[in-house]
Amino acid sequence: MTKNRLLKQSCNDLPNNYKFNGIDVVKFICAVLVCILHIPPFNGRELEVDIFRYINFILQQYLCRIAVPFYFVTSGFLLYRKTGFENLNVDLIKNYCFKILRLLGTWTFILFIGKSGQLWYLGALVLAVILLSFLIKKGVSLKKIFILSVFFFMIGLLGTSYYGFIEPLKNYFIPKIIISGYEALFQTTRNGIFFGFIFVFMGALFAQKRIVMNSSTAVGGLVISLAVMFFEIYFLRHYSQPKDFNMVASLFPVVFFLFYISTHIQLKDRPIYGSLRIIGLVIFFTHSFVNYFVDLALEIAKNKIGIDLTSFQFVIIICLTTILAVVIERLSKKEKFYWLKYLFS
Repeated sequence: MTKNRLLKQSCNDLPNNYKFNGIDVVKFICAVLVCILHIPPFNGRELEVDIFRYINFILQQYLCRIAVPFYFVTSGFLLYRKTGFENLNVDLIKNYCFKILRLLGTWTFILFIGKSGQLWYLGALVLAVILLSFLIKKGVSLKKIFILSVFFFMIGLLGTSYYGFIEPLKNYFIPKIIISGYEALFQTTRNGIFFGFIFVFMGALFAQKRIVMNSSTAVGGLVISLAVMFFEIYFLRHYSQPKDFNMVASLFPVVFFLFYISTHIQLKDRPIYGSLRIIGLVIFFTHSFVNYFVDLALEIAKNKIGIDLTSFQFVIIICLTTILAVVIERLSKKEKFYWLKYLFS
């Protein structure tokens, strides 16, 4: 079935108005994965059972880590489909960066009450786009940009999941100054240069270069890459001292094959895909905000009424966040509430 559903042509052969509905579906799933990353599905009494703690770990530190790199690739792809490498449209890049910064400012203001940690992605995206566009505009070859992006990514790995391999260097004076100094200023390498850059560049290559493979290669590559990622995380968990699992080396092939499949799967045009795109984005922005108030409500219910609903916290948040996102998406189509579009576009 998959063999007949995947397009056998490059993305850059498709017309500019072609709708990549597969991207919208995967992005919506990624929005749910981001929710899982920040809000464990199993909570409360379930955590007394080892299997539930293990499932939480697998979901949060394995599957959910695919979401943000996929967002980066998608953003790079959709942006650089609108301009060529040879004659880069600087005004387009500027307008795009200003739009992302406007979203960052808007949601930072809205989310001043609850947690807004997910907004780091927007700043990282702008930084990655600016860096890539600067290098392209300066005429740096794609080969050199790729080498540079891999170099940055490797540094990023050492600052997060592979941190246990460089921590012993802090026993020496100069490495200690460099590592400790960076940590004091930035805390993490999960940013636009060491993390976002390589994936935004990947998206740009999908937009501008002919990348074609058969269905079995794409699906097989994804399955194998996911297996490698599982064992990489297992290895790091037991033999390293990772700061976190935001970045692992196998994310690169996983996201490469996943993005290829999402852009080549043939789905009939339906309004639902456009709605999913908006709803998923609003879920991404609002889930921590909703979680803040649900946390308060559950705490009150437990202490004042004696009802413990902690085990249902994730389900409650997903339901409320999705309802909120659907309401915003529907209302934004009405002239009276047109201003709601500034929350996601």
